[in-house]
Amino acid sequence: MFRTLISTLFFLLTNHYTHSQSIDSINLKDQTSQIISKNREMEAAFAANDMMKVASFYSDSCLLIGENVLIKGREKTNAYWISLKDRGISWRLENIKIDACDSLAVQQGISKLVYMFQGREQLSVVRFTLVWKRVNGEWLIEVDHYSTI
Repeated sequence: MFRTLISTLFFLLTNHYTHSQSIDSINLKDQTSQIISKNREMEAAFAANDMMKVASFYSDSCLLIGENVLIKGREKTNAYWISLKDRGISWRLENIKIDACDSLAVQQGISKLVYMFQGREQLSVVRFTLVWKRVNGEWLIEVDHYSTI
């Protein structure tokens, strides 16, 4: 799975950078703010139990990669998030770093998600790397890689 992530990142970055120009620090700050705003919107959708809204932050061709998890595409991503419907308690995305250039950004952070499983409250704390891609002016998650801390 890690090899798939690296291959995908390499493809996205090399394909993107061959057509991109450098950006100034003001533009990078704006892109970072936009992505942090998307994080807050995802948390709000989760808190509202709107898991389809959470899934909508992912591209149609997205990959979710975790320990023993490989999810590809819109249909399976929707199902992944819908499986948490009525089970989610809270979710917080803590940003560590965002590197962005034009229509591509890589975000690293910590996710703390509390949910119900078999009648008990569970806490999932993972380190994540998200590859965001701007499509028609909107940031969408192309790759979501996470691993337990």
